Amino acid sequence: MDPRIKTALVGEPHFFDVAPRYSKGLEYYRNLFQPACPSDAVIEKTPSYFRTPVVTERVYACNASMKLMVSMRDPIDRAVSDFYFEKRRHEEGLDHTGNIDLRSTFVNQTFEDVVLTEQGEIDAEFPPIARSLYEVSLLRWLTKFPLKQFHLIDADLFIKDPVTVLRRIEVFLGLEPMITPDMVYLAKMKGYYCVRGRRCNGTETGHKYDPISDELHKKMKVFFRPHVSKLYKLTNRKLSWMSKYLE
Repeated sequence: MDPRIKTALVGEPHFFDVAPRYSKGLEYYRNLFQPACPSDAVIEKTPSYFRTPVVTERVYACNASMKLMVSMRDPIDRAVSDFYFEKRRHEEGLDHTGNIDLRSTFVNQTFEDVVLTEQGEIDAEFPPIARSLYEVSLLRWLTKFPLKQFHLIDADLFIKDPVTVLRRIEVFLGLEPMITPDMVYLAKMKGYYCVRGRRCNGTETGHKYDPISDELHKKMKVFFRPHVSKLYKLTNRKLSWMSKYLE
């Protein structure tokens, strides 16, 4: 939407977290991007960077002044979505990353079947839960990069008000905001915003799965509350979904 923001030619480069690609060197990495002018902002997105320990040091070695953006959504929704995303990949026979605990084959399994320990508590080591503890990964990154180089993207707000979120990104990247409300429209049949003048991909919002029970939701809220509190104290930034955890 902003022609001054140049992205990678591939969806997720996985340069810093995949050893064979990283070993090809920075020239290989540079060639993964669109041509850019000095005044442009060049970005890429690879979600696994944030949680992969080796990536922090590699990014720092590449560019210690690099600006970093992290998309954060309500951790309850994130954990449930993560589980069903990996479950679908497993069942469809796609390349499995090993991110999901293979304690089950996921046949007829739901999130509630596998998220609790034998004692009935939230399993903090279950990958979808562990990956939703944002402050754990952020603390590692802050050993190398100052907080001022981070922008936390409010993923829940993005669904409701993408223009506000995108304009904040422009400002963070040092660009004069140019994205305006008339550039997007709400596709009511799909339930999300699309860019005007471009094909609006997909037929629905994400993938459907059964909602978790109220009892589990309450238990997860209690579990995540201290973690969200730590994240807020660490960043002094309050995202739209944090309120229910900070009450």
